[in-house]
Amino acid sequence: ISVAAFLTPKMIANYLIKGNIGDYDLILIPGFVRGLTEEIEEATGIPTFKGPKYAHDIPQTLEAIKNGFKLSKKVPADELFQINALKKVEDIRNKTKNKNYIENALKKPYNLLIGNLPVGCDFPQRIVSEIVDAPKLSMEEIVNKALYYLKSGADAIDIGMISGAENLDFIDLLPEIRKKIKENGFDVPISFDSLNEKELERASEHADLLLSIDGSNLEKLVTKTPVVLIPTNQKTGYFPQKPENRVKFLEKLKENALQLG
Repeated sequence: ISVAAFLTPKMIANYLIKGNIGDYDLILIPGFVRGLTEEIEEATGIPTFKGPKYAHDIPQTLEAIKNGFKLSKKVPADELFQINALKKVEDIRNKTKNKNYIENALKKPYNLLIGNLPVGCDFPQRIVSEIVDAPKLSMEEIVNKALYYLKSGADAIDIGMISGAENLDFIDLLPEIRKKIKENGFDVPISFDSLNEKELERASEHADLLLSIDGSNLEKLVTKTPVVLIPTNQKTGYFPQKPENRVKFLEKLKENALQLG
């Protein structure tokens, strides 16, 4: 049989009986096989479970079995991993809501607060949803988009500015945007997304996070507000093409940022 999904538990059981299967501890069948594995187990007397759908997940499956992971006679192993991973994420989210846990974790150098949201290696991955070209939208449209993203699972809202334009007056609306979002039950960080120095400078008074700082504006935008560094220099048109060069330039920016305070 050239396609795993065309196999059936009965066919597998018959082949194994004809092959005089020996003394094995476990049988794994492809995850794409339909039906339950009981028929194979009854025919061979060997515990039989659904393995992963794809062969490249077999090593992970075997490692999981060694560590006590319970496989299913019905659900493919990779789907079980997904269910288990989501449960772990929820466990981490619940754990990281504990006040003492947050206080201790924030003492480590790779964790920090963005507004009132703790982020870093000891916290769940956070989702920042951008409202693109926000100055083109009305206040109602901005708030409605923000609420949609937050109800869909976002942890923070990013106010995206218009590339190549300057909208300094709009930035003064950030406190009102924050207030209206909070009135709807979401007290979340507000980040600000621009490469314009004047916009970023003014937004630093209102935003919890600034995007984006690069080689062109780093020295002019020293701020206590957390910033996101990107490995470019917009003024000179420098954009490293090779990943290793981007990393080197990003490391250099990080060192410069730390020295600037």
